[in-house]
Amino acid sequence: MIEDLTGRRFGRLVVLSMCPHVAGEDVRWNCRCDCGAELSVSGHSLRRGRTKSCGCYQRERAAELCKTRERRITVSKKKNNRLYNVWHGMVKRCCDPSHKSYHTYGGAGITVCDEWKDFSRFRKWAYDNGYDENSPKFQCTLDRIDVTKGYSPDNCRWADMKVQSRNTRRNIWVEYQGKSYIAKDLADMFGMDDHALIHRLNLGLSVEDALTIPKGTTLSPGAFSPVVCIETGERFPSVKAAAEFVSRHESTVIAALKNHNRTAGGYHWRYADN
Repeated sequence: MIEDLTGRRFGRLVVLSMCPHVAGEDVRWNCRCDCGAELSVSGHSLRRGRTKSCGCYQRERAAELCKTRERRITVSKKKNNRLYNVWHGMVKRCCDPSHKSYHTYGGAGITVCDEWKDFSRFRKWAYDNGYDENSPKFQCTLDRIDVTKGYSPDNCRWADMKVQSRNTRRNIWVEYQGKSYIAKDLADMFGMDDHALIHRLNLGLSVEDALTIPKGTTLSPGAFSPVVCIETGERFPSVKAAAEFVSRHESTVIAALKNHNRTAGGYHWRYADN
């Protein structure tokens, strides 16, 4: 007895009727696919799930696989693209709270303008404004002109790392002879290390002294801070000046400053800001 499959659905196929039966062959059924195509399919193929459409499903699946493959190739090319990595890093720093640098960018109010959230528009700006994909590493980097503002066409430029390193919120500015200098630039002018200059300034030296005292000079914390002779009330601009006044070594005055029970040259001493 032949099982009637009329009206039943198999995948995308709905059985319409049985085809004229040929003795010795599997019964075939007229079916309509969801896409509108009609075809005849053997009952064996329908019941075993071997045929579920007119072929449109396989074509759609193949097309989707091609698109997926193309997307993967496109993503792979982008990941190996220098400019894409610049753009991706910028967006992640400013928009992804899980990024390791988010707290100093997005978390600090540094944003990416809406226009640049589209890579193609960022790429057009880059090439229109001097981006050189063949430049040596660190010679063409994205730099914000005003480091307190975000990434946008009117606040960005391409610069080498030397320029960019001098344009950061971490820079220390120093006043010297009526002009403002980045500590590193000022140190370079005098042929000294910028960390040494900053250390000397933190010890209380004037900018002039910090720049001119010979390298290797022993510098004690507070040695260049103003001090006061307790007995006379006289103020001295530094430990050195006080030591010269009492004809003693600077270490003697410093010892008296640390221990008020001790004297230097017969006097007690304190720092002027105490």
